[in-house]
Amino acid sequence: MLEKYKIFKSLVLVGLLVACGESAVTRTRSSLSSDPVPTPQVATLVTVVDATALECSNGGSAIVTYLDANSSGDFDSGDVERSRSKICNGAQGTPGTSGYGAGILVESAPALSCSAGGSTFTTFVDKNNNALQEEGESTTSFTTLCSGTNGVDGRSAHLSVTLATAMQCPSGGFVYSSSTDGQLAPHVSVVCNGQNGSNGQDGTNGEDARFIMGAVGPAVSGKIYSACHHDYLFFPDPSGGVRGWLSFRHQANGSADQGIGSTGFQIWNVDISHFALASEVGGVTYCSLQWDPLARRLSYTVVDNQDELGGTQGTIEF
Repeated sequence: MLEKYKIFKSLVLVGLLVACGESAVTRTRSSLSSDPVPTPQVATLVTVVDATALECSNGGSAIVTYLDANSSGDFDSGDVERSRSKICNGAQGTPGTSGYGAGILVESAPALSCSAGGSTFTTFVDKNNNALQEEGESTTSFTTLCSGTNGVDGRSAHLSVTLATAMQCPSGGFVYSSSTDGQLAPHVSVVCNGQNGSNGQDGTNGEDARFIMGAVGPAVSGKIYSACHHDYLFFPDPSGGVRGWLSFRHQANGSADQGIGSTGFQIWNVDISHFALASEVGGVTYCSLQWDPLARRLSYTVVDNQDELGGTQGTIEF
C-alpha cells in the first residue's frame, strides 16, 4: 500500500514539473521579446518674449516657437528654440520746432459740483508742450462729468479714461467712456492733442548797400590809376527795381573834374549802352565800355596801350 502511494506521488510531481516547465519557457520567451519601447512626445509651443537690443534698437517683441523638452509649458533653458520672428517698435519721430500743443488736465470735481464725485476736464493751449497749464496758456474748454447717485431705479453712472491709440490720435490723446447701469452701449469721446503748428515765414532780406564803388580796369603796376583811369560809382534803385544809376570820375584829378563837389563824380550814363572813358585833356580814349542796365553788368575793353594793357577785357557785376 505504501509503495503504491509513492508511485502515485511521483507521477503527480512529474506532471506538475512538466506543466511548470512549459510555463517557465513561455515566460522567458516573453521577457526576451524585442517589441519597441514607446517614445515620449515633445510638444511644440509658441510664446512671446521681449526682443533683444540687437534685434530691436527701439524695443519690441519676438514670437518664438520651441520644443517643450521638459513639458513645463514655459520657455526655459531646457527647451529648444525652433524659430524666432521679431516685431520692433518704430523710432520716435523728430519733435517739431514750432507751434503749440493742446493740453488736457483731469481733476476731481468739487463736492459742490458733483455730490457723488466726478471729474473735470480742462483743455488748454500748451505753449511749451509740458502738459501743465501755466500762466499765459488759455483754456479752450471745460467739462464736468459727475458720477450718478442711486435713484429710484437704482442705476449709477460710470466713467473711464484710457490713452488713445496712435490711429485715433497721431499726436496722443485720451478716450473717455461714460455709461449708466442698463445702458446698451457707452458714450465714447476721443480728445486728441493738437499737432505742432507750421513754421513761421522767413523774414525779408535786408536792403542792399546804398552804393558800390571801385576802379574800372585792372590796377597798373607802379601807378596810382587803373587801366581805364576812372572809378565807378553805382547807386541801386531804392524802389527795389533792377536798374540803377552809374557814374564815373577821372582818377587822381579830384576837383579838376567837372563833377559834384571835390569828388569829381559825374553821371555819365543812364540809358546808353555803349560809351568810352576818355581824358578831358588830349582826348585820349582809355577804355570802351558796354553797360547792361537790366542785368546791372558793366563790360570794358582797354583801348589805350601806353601801359601795355591794350585789349584787356573785364566785367563788373552790380
